[in-house]
Amino acid sequence: MKIKYLVKHVTSKELITVDINKKSKQAVEIMLANDIGSVIITDNGKPVGIVTDKDVLKKGGLLEGKNFSVGTYMSTPLVTIDVDAPIGEAAEIMAEKDIRRLIVVEKEEIVGIVTQKDLMKGTFEAFNMIRLLGM
Repeated sequence: MKIKYLVKHVTSKELITVDINKKSKQAVEIMLANDIGSVIITDNGKPVGIVTDKDVLKKGGLLEGKNFSVGTYMSTPLVTIDVDAPIGEAAEIMAEKDIRRLIVVEKEEIVGIVTQKDLMKGTFEAFNMIRLLGM
């Protein structure tokens, strides 16, 4: 029996977005309010980049008392993975690009986000299935 664990099995569906013109402080407030580590940056409603908690600390200027527009330091283009890709492929892309999140797409439409934490949970679940099946 072949066990196939796909990105769609571990994808977080809810994406929180922030307009490209918002400031660092607003992005941080949104991340804290939603208990998340990143926001998708949109320009006229279209996803164009991502800002992470790490980006805000390193590039957002808050520690220096500045409050830059998120558009000035967002990561772009968005790194994506197909919803039907194996979780191992997602882990490989994250390791190769030294990132902690991937935008999940289905037929070129964004459907969610997958994080390192999501992949760890998925890997644990897959190993448990293997153990239970005695493989």
